[in-house]
Amino acid sequence: MERVYCFGVLKRLLMTAAVCMLAATAVAYDFSSTHKGKELYYDITSAITVKVTYPSYGSDYASGDVVIPTEVANNGTTYRVTTIGNNAFRTCSSLTSIAIPGSVVSIGEYAFHKCVKLQSVVLESGLVSIQYGAFDGCSGLTAISIPSTVTTIGNSAFSYCSSLTSVVIPDGVETIGNGAFSHCISLISVSIPVGVVTIDNNAFRDCSSLTSVVIPNSVTTIGNNAFRACSSLAEITIGSSVATIGDYAFYDCNNLTSAVSLAATPPLVKYEAFPQSDKCSLRVPCGSLKAYTAEGSYWNKAFSQRIVEDCKKQLR
Repeated sequence: MERVYCFGVLKRLLMTAAVCMLAATAVAYDFSSTHKGKELYYDITSAITVKVTYPSYGSDYASGDVVIPTEVANNGTTYRVTTIGNNAFRTCSSLTSIAIPGSVVSIGEYAFHKCVKLQSVVLESGLVSIQYGAFDGCSGLTAISIPSTVTTIGNSAFSYCSSLTSVVIPDGVETIGNGAFSHCISLISVSIPVGVVTIDNNAFRDCSSLTSVVIPNSVTTIGNNAFRACSSLAEITIGSSVATIGDYAFYDCNNLTSAVSLAATPPLVKYEAFPQSDKCSLRVPCGSLKAYTAEGSYWNKAFSQRIVEDCKKQLR
């Protein structure tokens, strides 16, 4: 009898848990509202603010052109829309464009993950943070204008945006996250502003159409695999403040023919940062040749007799 009783209790507990899970799945938002013909879903985050969310996790609910409002009313209260929540439009496979107002300060993790038909994204000034994987796998996205107010581009934020051809990173960004633009195979040009301090691991890995890159003088660290397998990359300029270049940072960039280092002190190279090739030359600042060609130096090993001083600016 005791065993039967225990089994009955366990069964009731499991059934109760299942009912609770179904209830949570059925209503995963606080309220919904229609804007420009599209029903959107919201969670209340404070007495005056809301974030955009989803009706149920992974639901393919949004299609066509969606405009996020600055404000939304519910039960007599007007809320300001400040966040696109995690997974808000995840795998909305028919979503083609999104317009996000300046009231939104953060786009959450995987907010537009694998929205494969998303072609147009309008971001207004006021946005501060683009979080982990926000636009990961948006393979139809061809261009993105990131507002000057953005300071954070998270890990994998635009990874696998395979149609993205160009991107301008705003001045306020200090770190380009791990894998932020990795596998953007159509990316031809990227503008990295003065102000960026760290280019994290894998940031531009496998951007196979990228032809040149200028790393500004504000950058101190280039992470592991940061530009690995950028197979069209022919020219790079490394800024004067770069102190560390990670493992395989420019490895498999087999079309690299010209590298310029503006750092008077040779950056510390952890392991095999550059491709094993005899066709790439390295120009270094006037007066620093001895440091770059010192016995045992990675630079001497990688570039051998192809290191030259650039003293032209000092000639009168």
